[in-house]
Amino acid sequence: MFWSGATGGALLLAALLAGDGPAATSGTDDRRPPAGTVAETAPRFVETAWPFAMDQWGLGRAFRCSAADCGSEITIFVRPKIGFCNCTTGVADDEEMDRVGDVDLLAPRFAPAEAGRGVAVGEMPGWMRAYALAGRSDPAGTVLAVAFSAQC
Repeated sequence: MFWSGATGGALLLAALLAGDGPAATSGTDDRRPPAGTVAETAPRFVETAWPFAMDQWGLGRAFRCSAADCGSEITIFVRPKIGFCNCTTGVADDEEMDRVGDVDLLAPRFAPAEAGRGVAVGEMPGWMRAYALAGRSDPAGTVLAVAFSAQC
């Protein structure tokens, strides 16, 4: 997920979204490490270095969850993008999301996987849309961009 939005807003871009979350059958999960192991106590998401070049929006933060912890590898990118959207509506349609979604940081060519939809992050209104990265048919070639705004 990328973080972007208007004043106080953000864009989230979840890259490499794949698979379902951990199974929850009778409170157990066969994919989790045995009790008492290091992996059991480690956080699911670990902050990693921002992998993209500096641009007008600055650096963001990146977090990764391994396939062992999350069922498949998931990387989340978060960064503020102050003052980029319409203060009346925020990011409220697919055209705006396509423009501000930062999916191009992951792949130069991509296409919407489906129509976007409105979303709320806490009290902040926003928009989310899934994209397929060109040349990738595996689940790792799918990203979800979420943009929301506040204090505009």
